[in-house]
Amino acid sequence: MRIPMPTKKTLLDSQGSDRYGLNTIRKLREAGVRSRLNTKLYQTQKNVIYRKKVPIGWLDYENRDIIPEEENLYEIDTGREDGLRCLILGKTGSGKSWLLRGMMNRFYLAGNYPIIFTDIAPEHVTSMYPLQEEFRKFILEKENPTTFPMKMYYPFFLFNYSGVAFPEQNLFQFDTNTIKPDDLVRFVNLGEMSPRAKGEMISMLSKMLANKSAFNSITDVIKFFEDKEDMDSEARKTIMRTMENLRDLGVFGSKYPNANLVEDIKAGIIPDLNLFGWQNMDFKRYVALYIVIMINQVLSAKQEGRLKKNKHVIAIFEELHEFAPRGYNISEDKIITRNAIRNYVRIGRKEMCSFIGVTQTPTDLDPVIVEQMDFIIVPYNFEKYKVMEFINQYLPNLHLGSNVDFQNDMNHLMAEMKQHRDGNRDWLVIDINKKEIKKITPLGVLSSHRGAGK
Repeated sequence: MRIPMPTKKTLLDSQGSDRYGLNTIRKLREAGVRSRLNTKLYQTQKNVIYRKKVPIGWLDYENRDIIPEEENLYEIDTGREDGLRCLILGKTGSGKSWLLRGMMNRFYLAGNYPIIFTDIAPEHVTSMYPLQEEFRKFILEKENPTTFPMKMYYPFFLFNYSGVAFPEQNLFQFDTNTIKPDDLVRFVNLGEMSPRAKGEMISMLSKMLANKSAFNSITDVIKFFEDKEDMDSEARKTIMRTMENLRDLGVFGSKYPNANLVEDIKAGIIPDLNLFGWQNMDFKRYVALYIVIMINQVLSAKQEGRLKKNKHVIAIFEELHEFAPRGYNISEDKIITRNAIRNYVRIGRKEMCSFIGVTQTPTDLDPVIVEQMDFIIVPYNFEKYKVMEFINQYLPNLHLGSNVDFQNDMNHLMAEMKQHRDGNRDWLVIDINKKEIKKITPLGVLSSHRGAGK
């Protein structure tokens, strides 16, 4: 059964005639499919066929029926002891979702931990549902279609704004007893405070939050500062104003549960952060800080050994240019997320914290993050000069612009790239470390595909 994804128009229908999530669940129930998370009916692949090397595409798609599979697959080695870094480039309709979902499915089945940090559409939650019959021809003979245990998280403060009827079990919010003191300090606007007031406020918040048993909620924090008359008045007013606003918007609260990605991962669940409505200017800073808290949850768990050291946590960022742009004259929310992603790709590498970024506008990306990449994957409809312009601009130390063999390989392969009659499309995989380039045609997804643009 094809699961239709809502358009922006239907999502924002003021009459609520297409209340996303509820209609989807109803249609699935009519088809005999129940919620994976509520009934524990999601399938697992009993005979895991991936260990260290995970296939992502065919090397010769047109002759795949006559070439042995083991000789005709492009594989990524997940047996490496450091985190892998991958950047997927491509315009709308080039097949980024098809490629990404297929990679994510197989990385999971190899025992790794994918996490979607920026599901803008949102669309990844359809991985919970069975693969449609029409797409089964795009997977390997030894593979079985399966469903995946997804858990969508939707920030309560965005839900309040958008009015979209996501099921209540998807809503979450943080409270002061579930985050670190440094994280709470970031929510307070320090811009116009004097150095003295700023220092007193940070010191007070840190000491207060260290005693979590006494401050279980945002309400406790507000009450504490209401009674703190001996504190610098400027700092006190700023904190009070901020905390009350965070409470009223639902950014902090205890109505809905905290997002605990580490426990999800241990339970074999793929967390999916739904960010529908994130571009509202009133909330972009709070969205950025939520992302930072969740990134730090995972990174610290890996560093402290609370997640398996020999398995990759794979952080997936769609529309990466929105969260890690280049330049200095950018908004505060983008600086916040860019710094967190930089930290993750740098420090997390030795912890097997891996990364997949997806973007439509690669020249808008932060060069510090791009230079950490191991693979760059480019679609069939991407012009060669743009590929080389990007590589020469962001990775000049590779000297690929003057590498004759690399140039010849690219010319030859890009001339062959196309969209096939069955809709599948060719991609180039550039292995930065090996300075090697290959043409692949992606393996299909193993779970439900929304059917728009393989």
